[in-house]
Amino acid sequence: MTEQSRAMGLGFAIVDEKVKGLTRLGILPKKREGVEVFLDNHQKIIIAGAGGSIANAMSTYADFIEAGKASLFCYIGEDPYCSVFRRETSDKLGEPQVDGTKPTGLAVFIIDDEGTTTHELIFYDATESVQIPRDRVQKGETDLFVTNVDLCNRPDLLHRVLEALKKLGKNTIFSLSLDGSLVIRTPKSRLSPKKSAYKKIPLLFTV
Repeated sequence: MTEQSRAMGLGFAIVDEKVKGLTRLGILPKKREGVEVFLDNHQKIIIAGAGGSIANAMSTYADFIEAGKASLFCYIGEDPYCSVFRRETSDKLGEPQVDGTKPTGLAVFIIDDEGTTTHELIFYDATESVQIPRDRVQKGETDLFVTNVDLCNRPDLLHRVLEALKKLGKNTIFSLSLDGSLVIRTPKSRLSPKKSAYKKIPLLFTV
């Protein structure tokens, strides 16, 4: 059986591209293929590198612990963007899972001269396959389980979080990152400690 990490993160694997010199999102093509061609030809690109709040948080956390003590579960594709994500995400978190049928998630941010984001466009693609293999979740062997509101707001992904939580014991802390969100759109009945499958697991909100 695979040894389980003490901290586990489930999140989106995204590569961020920041664009200066545009005034509105409508200038960008609507389809991903057109966006990638546009980015290749645009002269004011700032490649921000690996994104996804959980991926970034877990990478920072991994800098302070031994290899094998934390795991990040996320999906990338087999394309040039996957190399960016691998390079800028801590190798202490293990290898990302790969969906060879879709490209790596991509986020495009239009920023003004002061560096403030004015518009954003996100293509999730391979990262929507995110899940934790069942053999990596064993009761009583994980101290911290981290995911975010954006993922839980997706009904097709929320059940994957609940599946993992069903196997975790009461000594596990469940950290739900708000990512700066002011509204949690996930139905309260699904997050309520009294009605959920993880009613004995401590719930910690972070921003």
